[in-house]
Amino acid sequence: MYHLTHINIHQFRGFRHLNFENLGRVNLLVGMNNAGKTSVLEALSLYCCSFDLKEWVATASRRRIRQPLSLIESLKWFFPQQYHQDDRRGEIQIEAQGHFEVREVRASFEELSANQPTMTSSTIASELDFDQDNEELVQGAEI
Repeated sequence: MYHLTHINIHQFRGFRHLNFENLGRVNLLVGMNNAGKTSVLEALSLYCCSFDLKEWVATASRRRIRQPLSLIESLKWFFPQQYHQDDRRGEIQIEAQGHFEVREVRASFEELSANQPTMTSSTIASELDFDQDNEELVQGAEI
């Protein structure tokens, strides 16, 4: 079984910098509603499955249950929420130490200009071999 002893989460969702040290085999996350417990678990999920794009989409889709968002909008939720103020680009970084092959995960999001070709959610879903009932227009983006 894999065991992480240390994890740093940078610029993920509402977190600017979050650091967990001296992690044990079992760790409890306790806090008020909307404190970020789910975001920590999502960051860990993405870290552990960093090369699996389907896992990124599945994790983003869990948020879509509460709010009807397009696939691209759901994926944008992983990135710093303040990036909208600065420019059209966001970047996250998750680092960890322990008995796990991956040491660092970096991902960036950049909205493309309006003259770039756009894709539909069903096109993206078909490339990932997902079923999607409705075909909604998605703004162009690069992840």
